[in-house]
Amino acid sequence: YWMSELSKMIAVNIYQCVNQGIVKGISDEENYIYSNGIGGIVGELGCGNVMSSYNYGIVEGREMVGGIVGEMYGWCMLDDNYNNGNVNGYEYVGGIVGSAYADTEHIYITRCNNKGNVCGMSYVGGILGYESQDECSVYITESQNKGTVEGSCCVAGIAGYIHNGAVIDCLNDGTVK
Repeated sequence: YWMSELSKMIAVNIYQCVNQGIVKGISDEENYIYSNGIGGIVGELGCGNVMSSYNYGIVEGREMVGGIVGEMYGWCMLDDNYNNGNVNGYEYVGGIVGSAYADTEHIYITRCNNKGNVCGMSYVGGILGYESQDECSVYITESQNKGTVEGSCCVAGIAGYIHNGAVIDCLNDGTVK
């Protein structure tokens, strides 16, 4: 029953996509990157699924930068996705998802793996950089980080910051500095 109800809510389905190129936000003459919502597969995802997709390229942006999805909101599910490319940003940077939020919905990140290095200043995670909504819950399950995660504030192998939700059966095997 819940799957039939779930399929009515999903606006976007992305399956088996691969990125092997460099994804870089817009920069000025001094190479200052000022773009937000930059992802190896999807820049901004509102209500949808991303499944069995791979990023091998470098992803660079300012805020909300992720190896698979830069920014996601509304009811979303990521399942069986892999990032092998380095991810660089300033804030809200994740190996799989940079930033996630929703007013009353839930976000699920399941069986996702990051092997790329993730670098930012704040809210930096091997899987998820940042989630912050009172009514939203982010559930990260059966996911793994093997890349180096580096930043100055709210830095972790799995999630840099989660306001509501859970991290279940996940593994960080990468260096956090």
